Amino acid sequence: MQTFVPNPQIKEEIEERLENKGTKKPVINLDELWKIAMDRVKIDVSPTNFNSWFKDLKLIRVQNGEAVIVCENPFVKDWIEKQYHKKLKKIFTEITRRETKIILTAPNSSIEKKNKEEEHPDKRYEGNYLTVEEAPIFNIEYSHQNYYESSQQKAGLNPNYLFENFIVGDSNRVAHAASEAVADNPGNAYNPLFIYGGVGLGKTHLIHAIGNRILNKDPNKKILYCSSETFLNEMVEAIRTDKNIEFRRKHRELDVLMIDDIQFISNWEKAQIELFHTFNTLQQANKQIIFASDRPPEQIEKLTDRLRSRFQGGMVADISKPEYELRSAIIKQKSQDKGISLPQNILDYLAKLYDDNIRELEGSLIKVSSHIHFGHIMPDEAEIAKILGIDPASKQRRFTSKEIIRAVCKEFNVSVRDVRGKRRTADIVLPRQVCMYLLRKELDYPLERVAKELNRLDHTTVLHAIERVEDKIAVDDRLKNRVEGVTKE
Repeated sequence: MQTFVPNPQIKEEIEERLENKGTKKPVINLDELWKIAMDRVKIDVSPTNFNSWFKDLKLIRVQNGEAVIVCENPFVKDWIEKQYHKKLKKIFTEITRRETKIILTAPNSSIEKKNKEEEHPDKRYEGNYLTVEEAPIFNIEYSHQNYYESSQQKAGLNPNYLFENFIVGDSNRVAHAASEAVADNPGNAYNPLFIYGGVGLGKTHLIHAIGNRILNKDPNKKILYCSSETFLNEMVEAIRTDKNIEFRRKHRELDVLMIDDIQFISNWEKAQIELFHTFNTLQQANKQIIFASDRPPEQIEKLTDRLRSRFQGGMVADISKPEYELRSAIIKQKSQDKGISLPQNILDYLAKLYDDNIRELEGSLIKVSSHIHFGHIMPDEAEIAKILGIDPASKQRRFTSKEIIRAVCKEFNVSVRDVRGKRRTADIVLPRQVCMYLLRKELDYPLERVAKELNRLDHTTVLHAIERVEDKIAVDDRLKNRVEGVTKE
């Protein structure tokens, strides 16, 4: 059995109370026990799933090897029973060091009423407390596994994010390979590693996977994962409480520093200064630095040049929108992991609906599965769209700017470099103008964004190009067909 490493403050309090063993003095409050259990759950499930299923649960009794938990309603009870019963049993068994049966019930059930009405004079509870005989006994001997788990919690890592369950496709292959290289040789492979991409595409999964692999090899490594907001808040608190030295020691004596959503650091000048010096200290000591962002360094506004150059000084890897084959593989894997059995045609349809956010794709899987489970009806595509509250037409596949530019260059037999370059010969100008026209028409990009995609100086060039293409298409059927062919491809 794995040994649970408790919060040191709680462990110390319990050990002090256990000195009075044999008395009726309360040892641990049920609320404390529940908090310990929920802290374990938070490590294993996403914040969305925790808030959806666990937030309103209540532990009302732990006695005679049984833990009674009241669920919000019968719907939640059935879902917890199906998806998380084994997990809860494992957690309570680890905490109490005895085989524990999990009993899930709904409000106003006979079990809950009986618990409220019991008034035995020799009952084992004083108020909402367990007595000594029922108290969890904590073992503080560390094996490699539980020491690793303790290090994960201290580092802020999610143990579910591993390389083994990260599905690789064309859209994330480079970022995945770079992450594995860093995990296998931290401080030497790519330093810093900068991963960027849209929301819900797997950036966070990868950087957690790096930390988990490093810790699994050596649990003594000092690793910290945090968001840029957390970094700022801790810095402000350190200034307020005159603990700047402690703050700097915490971040500059690490083996691996991982900061998520680093793009927001540009909003705070003092945070940039602090990060700059922390970056230099770690890099000079050959310690690994990892950042995740929703955009590449050159597109982070108000970022100081010295930080930007350091972000770009290692490996910058992007994760683009997942292709259909990758989305299909992901949703199939997610359904297996969660024990959800849905027909292949439904999985394929969900993969088509959600093309730009893996978290949304996973959420749709849970929502549709719940509807089928409780409604006992297999929905068609129109009903699925209604369940998810979306308009299928609005979820049709959208192009990316890279795909549009590549398709145009292929049609006109020119290179992407030339289209984005300075040449102004006729064979380059036309495809460049078509690129601008399609970026505006298909992606509804602002004129300034279109100009930036093609390395033009300002939006007036884009406006002129769009007008030229529209005029030519109106009188030149051959060009019109070529543009339409690019769009279809």
